[in-house]
Amino acid sequence: MEIFVPVSVSVVGILAAAVLALIGYRRRRRAKENGAWARRHGWTHTKDGSHLRGRFRGTPFVRWGKYRYVLAGEHRGRAVLAFEYRYTKIYIHGPIETRYFQVVTVRVPRCPRLEVIRQDFVHKLFSLFGAHDLRLGNEEFDNAVRVRTDHDGFARQVLHPETMRWMLSDPRALEVPFRFGGDILLGWREMRLEGDEVLEHADFLIDLLDRTPRHVLGDVPPAR
Repeated sequence: MEIFVPVSVSVVGILAAAVLALIGYRRRRRAKENGAWARRHGWTHTKDGSHLRGRFRGTPFVRWGKYRYVLAGEHRGRAVLAFEYRYTKIYIHGPIETRYFQVVTVRVPRCPRLEVIRQDFVHKLFSLFGAHDLRLGNEEFDNAVRVRTDHDGFARQVLHPETMRWMLSDPRALEVPFRFGGDILLGWREMRLEGDEVLEHADFLIDLLDRTPRHVLGDVPPAR
């Protein structure tokens, strides 16, 4: 017993150090890869995204989440900001759960709040404080997604009949929940951040904006 305890403690310490070293290596490698991607595309990259804390509310954000690998640049004439967001939950009688999200935002003129998310996605009912559910009269669309807003008129203008038909025919619309609010259009997917995926993610959001009548959002803010 006198020998076993220190040996066991030593082994645990070595294993813990090895795990931490591996985690550190992977984070440095990802930061290097994301930085290289940003340089190739004329974007900027910041490994630490703590300056974004408190800037976003609603799904998928929680108070204790962390922001990493922030990419910022211009795409199709729009100012785009993307980052990886993660949080960990520890259950008393269960495993530790860490969830990762790729979040992409596109700058827009200030607007009301509008969230569109697939009906079978689990999300917080209070993700939009002061908002309410809205059904738009298209049964297929209403059954496919949940719409929450604090301005019915804005929601109906953004989600006009042509846009609803487009969303029902485009798989991205059911894979990328999105939310208007303040001066951004934000979309998220449960995955780690990948540069090329960021552009595809941004393409969907910009396609949505391009289908929104000009008078609803006004002029596009300058990308820089």
